[in-house]
Formats: sequence, structure tokens, C-alpha cells
Amino acid sequence: MRYEQTIQEVKYLVGPGENFDSNFSDLVPSVSLGIKLGKTQNLRGGYNMRIWRPGIWNLNPYFDNQNPMFINQGNPNLKSEKSHSFDLSYSSFTSKFNINLSLRHSFNNNGIERISRLITDKDGEIFEGGHKAPYGALYSTYGNIGKSRETELNFYLNWNASPKTRIYVNGRGNYSDLRSPAQELHNYGWNASAYGGIQQTLPGKVRLSLNGGGSTPRISLQGKGSGYSYYSLGLSRSFLKEERLSLNIYCSNVLEKYRTYNNHTEGANFISKSSSKYPSRYYGFSISYRLGELKASVKKAARSIDNDDVKGGGGGGGNTGGGGGQ
Repeated sequence: MRYEQTIQEVKYLVGPGENFDSNFSDLVPSVSLGIKLGKTQNLRGGYNMRIWRPGIWNLNPYFDNQNPMFINQGNPNLKSEKSHSFDLSYSSFTSKFNINLSLRHSFNNNGIERISRLITDKDGEIFEGGHKAPYGALYSTYGNIGKSRETELNFYLNWNASPKTRIYVNGRGNYSDLRSPAQELHNYGWNASAYGGIQQTLPGKVRLSLNGGGSTPRISLQGKGSGYSYYSLGLSRSFLKEERLSLNIYCSNVLEKYRTYNNHTEGANFISKSSSKYPSRYYGFSISYRLGELKASVKKAARSIDNDDVKGGGGGGGNTGGGGGQ
């Protein structure tokens, strides 16, 4: 059992916006049991509660009507989303193979979901603060309205094929059932994703990395987004005494300059389709030099901080351009 608290106070010093604050206090229980099946095999099971706190996009009450027909507004009254998860996993580790299989079932009853609806009043609709949405506009906000049930199977394999070759693959498949009784909404479907790669040491101590993966479209309460795929290649080489100098070159998605992401949203009286285009092709190189000498083993920090307890948000949806409402 642990206790977590997050306090936020947001003030706009320049430009339009509405100040807001939030305070999240959560007790997070968990329990885990493990059994050794042999020297290299383990079986584990357990329960844990995960929380996702709403992000700034979810909370911000700013009435975003830059596109007056696609309006977005956050909800500062959101609560933390709490998900209850039951897990069973099997793992086996040898000098050649690392294998992990896990089965998880989770549910929540206060999921943070994006809600979109069409303004049907001929005179438009007035919101708090005197903001007005015109007739025919698509208004989107967030609420703790979701009830979800999800079953997921994960698979990971790492194979040290030789002292110079490593191959790995990771896959996931899940079935989701999403509901909001208050909004009379229901959506369900399958999603699968996989990625893998190979790392090979070539002659001359050059290291080659090939990676690739993708995902099928993932559903939301009122629709679904896009699937995706990617691939990348990297070459690296270390020089000097103790390999202090490292050179790296890399590229990804070289055959695709831009990638288009589509979003489909449906309500009782509307269908909205939007598309967003982002750069997909990347090239780069890096040079690093290690100074001094470490006397102890230090875990290398990740390139970025991943706040995986913050619910995804953003201005996605209607005003990202593209198809428009119908």
C-alpha cells in the first residue's frame, strides 16, 4: 500500500487562458505472490491498482475555439482514473533465451474519456464564462464517465543467437470493452501490436541495429484512431582506449516522408473524421566522448522522463484538420 498526492496550480501570466488548480490524493494497494518452478523459471501472480492522473490538456478549462466549428475544452474537476488489474506471468531465463508470458485482466469504473457532441440549438449554446458555441459545432471535453473491461496477453522473447548476435521480439494482443451508461455509449474491439529487432556486431567492431514494429488501430469510447508501423536502422562504432569515443548514425522510415493519422468519432447525431500529418522520415548522427572513469556501476538514465501515470490528452479530434464533420 502506498499513498500518492499531486498538487497543481496553473496560472496564465501572458495571453488568454483561465487559471486552475487540482489536488489528487490516492491510496494505491498491491499484492504479489511468486513461485519458483526451477532454477531458471518463475510463476508470479498478483493484484495492483494503477492510477492515471489527468494531464494538463484534460484539465485546462480554456475554451479553445480557434476553429469555431471544432471546439475543445478541458475539465478541471476530473478525478484520477483508477484501474484494478489482475496479472499472471511466467518467465524463463537461460544464457541463450529469455522468455516472458503474461496474462492480465483489468477494469475501471471512472475512466477519463473524451466526450464529443454536436451543438443542435439553432441559437448556439452558452457555456460557463460566457463562451458561445455556434449551431452545428462539434464540442469536445473530458469526463470520468468510462467503464472499461480489458483482457491482454503479452509475449517477450530475447535470443542470444551467438556472442555477436541478439534477436528479440515483443508482442501484445488485447480485447477492450468500453461503456458509458450515462452517455449511452458503447464500443469494443481488438488491438494488437508487435515490435522486434536484431543487434549484430560486424567486422571492425561495427554494431548494426535493425528494428521495426507496428500496431493495429486502437478503439476509444466514440470511435478509433489509426494503426501505425515503423522501422529503423543504426550503425555505431567505438574508438580510442576503453572505447571512450562513440560514433552513431541512424535513420528511420526512409521511404515515408510524412505519416497521416486518422481519427474517427461518432455520436448520436454526427460523424466526425479528422486527419493529421507529421514528419516520418528521420536521419541523424551523434558523437559522444566519455570523460574520467566510473568506479561503480551506474544505471544509465533514460533519454526522457516518461510520466506513465498521466492520462494522454491533447487537442486531437475535430480541429486537427482534414475531413471535418458530416
